[in-house]
Amino acid sequence: GPQGLGEFLNVMGMTNTFETKPRFNLHELVDPGYIGSKRQYPKNQIEMRKSDPGFGVFDVCEDEKCIVKAVMLPHAPNMKSIAYVVQEKSIVGNVDVKALTARGVLPGPIYKKIKKGETITLPNGDVINGADFLGAPKPGRKIAIVLDNKDSEGVVDLAYGADVMIHESSFEAGLHEAAERKGHCTSKMAGKTAREAGVKQLVLTHFSNRYALLNSVSLVFN
Repeated sequence: GPQGLGEFLNVMGMTNTFETKPRFNLHELVDPGYIGSKRQYPKNQIEMRKSDPGFGVFDVCEDEKCIVKAVMLPHAPNMKSIAYVVQEKSIVGNVDVKALTARGVLPGPIYKKIKKGETITLPNGDVINGADFLGAPKPGRKIAIVLDNKDSEGVVDLAYGADVMIHESSFEAGLHEAAERKGHCTSKMAGKTAREAGVKQLVLTHFSNRYALLNSVSLVFN
């Protein structure tokens, strides 16, 4: 999360009345313009690491299933928000059961090795390469989460081609000045970002309940 999150959690920990204190694995995304405390946290409570944006993009985390990156966006005066993009890694293609059966390899535990693309020696001595019996990899899904901000242009490149973009839309299209003044976006601004990023589906959120949902959404692409 944003820089200062560790300090917040530390204060929460000091005021926590629970007998056991939770452990946190904390990753602060460093804003070069942020001025805050340099408090050191007890290692048994908070495991801290910090990241500076490389070329404006944070490498938040990566595991065997997905990659998470982030960018900072302008919000209120002297305050930025963080937009996250989660990219699922490509999924292994389907096993060609018909081809394997023709080779005498029936469904069973051996298919797990085939899914990993391993080289396998069959009971009859034949050697097969699991990768030869897999279909084309399936592209992973991509989602962009773009909340409190007054200009989301900075996330367009990172979010390009996303399957879903969740974007704040506090004001209707005609209230651009009010949105700018309060550090938020209009529905039209969200639609513009989604169009420029070529996303497949836009989900609006963070809008006032004084708007009817249908009316708010209908303004997006006008």
